[in-house]
Amino acid sequence: MKRRRSNIVNLARNGYISSGILNAFNNLTYTYGNSSNPDWPTTIADGSGSALGYPNTSGTFSFDAAGNQRTYSAKSITAITYNHLNLPTKYTWSGGNTLEIQYDASGRKLKKIPSTGNAKTYIGGIEYSASVIEAIYHPEGRARLISSTWEYKYAIKDHLGNARVYFKCNGSITFLEESHYYPFGLEQGGWTAPTSPENKYKYNGKEMNDEFSLGLYDYGARWYDPTVGRWGQVDPSSENDRSISPYLYAFNNPLHFTDPDGKWPYPGVMPLFKSISNFFKGSDAGLNQQYSLYKMNGRTSGGDTKLGIQDNALGRLKNGKNVGAPVVRFDAADTKTPFHM
Repeated sequence: MKRRRSNIVNLARNGYISSGILNAFNNLTYTYGNSSNPDWPTTIADGSGSALGYPNTSGTFSFDAAGNQRTYSAKSITAITYNHLNLPTKYTWSGGNTLEIQYDASGRKLKKIPSTGNAKTYIGGIEYSASVIEAIYHPEGRARLISSTWEYKYAIKDHLGNARVYFKCNGSITFLEESHYYPFGLEQGGWTAPTSPENKYKYNGKEMNDEFSLGLYDYGARWYDPTVGRWGQVDPSSENDRSISPYLYAFNNPLHFTDPDGKWPYPGVMPLFKSISNFFKGSDAGLNQQYSLYKMNGRTSGGDTKLGIQDNALGRLKNGKNVGAPVVRFDAADTKTPFHM
């Protein structure tokens, strides 16, 4: 993978094609140069000859004045409508299919209405298909009512919150499904078939919306395309660092960072938040852990001392700004990669 202005310009994938066949199935080339915004791709083309992952075509894109993606020709999406929160409210395909999404005033998704098939209603962790409860979701998995008996399914997740193994426990443990992902979230083929109805909460624990082959994850503040590793909308927290593209996913480092809500990436190792809390309380242990994170990222220099990191953070606190941790940039050959805690 290469980058230009922090935007991906090439992305190749190799993996499962069909039984016994492993080969390249994506070789994406991104072209930028939109006169309105250099971060908007004009085309993304796949030279692999395979229709897996990204469609085997050269797709064009258009955007509105707020930076929201309005068309996606590779997926035959001719129009995307947004609300006042820059959340997509309607997708329209060239064949006439549509997907409408309804939200409350805060942006919480309430309902999805496809032009064919059942509508889905969201009430907290309870999801209805038409007027029937499909499942009750919770942080560890989901519960489904089957013939008056509740079936409990659980997910084993990795450090990024990705569901990797599903099993059920109704008196005994039964293995159900195994999932793995390419960097940037595209699900790998060749593993066990998903259970029915499929649990859509897999990569980062976010819902995959795949009506009419849409293939986008809903993170809350934005919708994400794992096929190309980019968001369809501007990061609402992009003012944290104006030197990088607001469409990047996880600072182009999806093995280490995750995005909890679509606003700004964080390290995916959850215990780090405890060390951050200690750091801002003045704990020397937290400070040592914080400095170790910078070293782990491989971008420390002679000036990146523990004292300098602490002074930077405390200075921001004294000025009454951003009680979270500072943004730290590490110079690379082609871009500046922020490390935000």
